[in-house]
Amino acid sequence: MTFTPIPSGTTDWDVPLNAALTDLQSQITALSAATGFAATDHGLETWTHDPYPPQNSQIATNGTLYLVRLNVRRDVTVDAIHWVVTSNGATPTSTQNQVGLYSSAGTRLAVTNVDASISSSGSKATAIAAQALTAGTFVWAGFLFNAGTAPTLLRGSTFSTSPSVNLTAASGRAVVAGTGLTTLPASITPASNTFTNNVTFWAGLEAA
Repeated sequence: MTFTPIPSGTTDWDVPLNAALTDLQSQITALSAATGFAATDHGLETWTHDPYPPQNSQIATNGTLYLVRLNVRRDVTVDAIHWVVTSNGATPTSTQNQVGLYSSAGTRLAVTNVDASISSSGSKATAIAAQALTAGTFVWAGFLFNAGTAPTLLRGSTFSTSPSVNLTAASGRAVVAGTGLTTLPASITPASNTFTNNVTFWAGLEAA
């Protein structure tokens, strides 16, 4: 649909307005039917991708900072990151298993220790300090693990670059932002992100 402004002074302004709204509703209905479920249907604000279709899982590599992108469609405050452990890890290195949130500029917005969370499988809802996000931006959920056996997480596509088609590593949907790490850095340089060995881990954000 192409937006056509209603000229000032239009007498029967309700006619073009209702026509535009009807068209918009039909597009929303068609999109809903095509995708089935949206993040909001699960009580989430946004997610990396729908977790229902056939998925894969992959064990994380110790010390690697994995980032997965989440688009922000409206002004909102979030206070939890959702993720899924499909096969638990074991013997976590104390304080070196963390989940956090980064801005598109690379600033760490929040970080939470998840040593206990990796030791069992299932859906995880990791509380973070409340973050006010702005519509039209994006953030990355960050995952970092160090353990005798790292956890295996739910993920999407197995390909390294196709999930980020036409995007650079600085704005990619799944990238690596460092290796050999023991904690989420206070900031990262998006231009230094890489698609090498990235994993499309699933993540979702919950509104406060």
